[in-house]
Amino acid sequence: MVRARIVGVVTAVIAVVMMCPSRASAESDMISWLDGLSGPGPFYSRIPAFAGVEIKILCASPMNNIHGLFTASFAEDSTTKLPCLTNSPKIKWYVTVHYDYLTTGETTQFNESTTRRINAHVLEGSWRWRLLPSVDAGVAVGWTGFTDAREQSTGLTKFPLVSRFTATPVSIVVRPWQWFAPDYFLARAVAIRFNEAILFGSISSVDFAGAPGAFSRGTEANARVAVTFDYAIASIH
Repeated sequence: MVRARIVGVVTAVIAVVMMCPSRASAESDMISWLDGLSGPGPFYSRIPAFAGVEIKILCASPMNNIHGLFTASFAEDSTTKLPCLTNSPKIKWYVTVHYDYLTTGETTQFNESTTRRINAHVLEGSWRWRLLPSVDAGVAVGWTGFTDAREQSTGLTKFPLVSRFTATPVSIVVRPWQWFAPDYFLARAVAIRFNEAILFGSISSVDFAGAPGAFSRGTEANARVAVTFDYAIASIH
């Protein structure tokens, strides 16, 4: 009964996130804020097929004992080796670091006549609780930095680092393959993440050395959908 209620709540939250008026994007869960005909982008992850990599730096055992990245095993369960790294379904809660490196490629920005490339670095920390072996929910904070990838020899004005911060009061991770192969460790490596994030601070075309008035966005909530890859779990054999 309790498990059925949890599944129902998680399903409802995902439905709300997906129906959010802000457009959800699978390119990158951070960069969808900028997407639009007048803004920079679209951005694509330079980490093939996935929106970045994520690794657990802390996790808690069923007895709520905290373990680090390379803890050999849960003290109360010596059969679970490297529990944080292998993403054991027995984990009670965990802290992660998520990173993604994105680029627009050589495209025109802000209706300019010449092409240029904008890169972005995304760093996010999250704290999630394991509601079910296949479902986690939590909160997160993050930072995104944009850099100008144009060659200095072009003679065009390059913009300095553009930084923005995010807070994510709703973050849900679902591992659908866990439902079909619960005993196969790689079934937990790929997950779908549903976030409702708040991105702080205004940003405009001027920040990117573009023409004034070509693009402008302010602080807003944004629905985000991304496929994530748990790098650590794939490295354990």
